[in-house]
Order: sequence, then structure tokens, then C-alpha cells
Amino acid sequence: MFKNKEIIGRTVPIEHGHEKPAPKMQYVRLGNSGLKARSPKNYEEVSRLIFGTATYGIKSDVACHVEKEEALTHLQSAWELGFNTFNTSNFYCNGVSEEILGEFIKTVPREAVVIMTKASISSQLKTISRCHFPVGDSAKTGPAGLTLSSGSNRKHIFDNVKAALKRLQTDYMDVMQIEETMQALHDVVQAD
Repeated sequence: MFKNKEIIGRTVPIEHGHEKPAPKMQYVRLGNSGLKARSPKNYEEVSRLIFGTATYGIKSDVACHVEKEEALTHLQSAWELGFNTFNTSNFYCNGVSEEILGEFIKTVPREAVVIMTKASISSQLKTISRCHFPVGDSAKTGPAGLTLSSGSNRKHIFDNVKAALKRLQTDYMDVMQIEETMQALHDVVQAD
């Protein structure tokens, strides 16, 4: 009665010889932001599902599992399924994830895509473990002794924005997420 068919890396049921149509992507407002993407027909809100790129990079990197060509295929498939919102970070595979997303974005109308990236840890740190975040004194000076090289300070955020725009090959990003804010809040409270 039911069979399965492989479509873009996933299986959908087939009933009585007819493919069951894939559900349509839903679009929602991102909080109170009013953030919208320009589609060829009209302005849409962000896709309810956000496509993440954490494992896109170079397979020799312990945290990265998906090489560039395969990642570009995934991104194109996601786009065709209705994703218009993509999440990345300077910390994902040492920035290679942002570079791959930037390459994909050149193939679609930029105004139709919502890019979310992060300022999570210094992009100057190339060998840090994916799960390691500096804390305490090392967060202030960085493991390489680079002053203000990590954390949620003004210089780090501005440096991160410039570097992310270069890697993404675009002149703007839609959302810059600031991570590791709890340590900054803790430092403010302790400074009393």
C-alpha cells in the first residue's frame, strides 16, 4: 500500500502510486523584529525551520564532517524546499562554514536570504577545540595572549562583523548573534 521514495536525502511516502506532496515551508516573524526576506514574488518572513551549517568545512577538522561540494548540494536542496534562513558562525569549522554559505548565497538573490551568524569566539584562534570556550583570565587575553581577542566586547564584535562579511562574500548580514554574554554579565556584577 505505502512505498517510500528517496527525495533530496529524505524519504517520503507514496500512496497508491502517487507521491505524497512534501509539506510547504511555513514562514514566521522572528520575534518582534519584522525581519523579512525578499522572494521573487513578495516579502516573506523567515522560514520556520532555520538551516544550520555547523558541520560544513574540511573533513580533516575533527568537528567538520561535510566537504564543500556536498555542503553546497545540501544548501541548494534546502533552498528548493523553501528554506530562506541560514545559520552559521565564525566558530563553525574555523570560519569555513561561513565561506561555504557565502559561496552558495552568490547563486540565489541575496535579498531573498536571511543570514544569521555569530560572534562567539575569536576568529584568530585556529586550533581551538570546537567545544572549548576560554573562561576566566584566558577569556580576557585569549590563549595566544591577544588582548580583546574573544568575548563580547566592542572591538571583538566589530572585528567579527568585518571578518564574517568577508567570508560570507556579502555587504550585510541580517542577524548577528552575540554568544557568551553570561560571562560578560558576571564580570559586570563582580566589578562592583
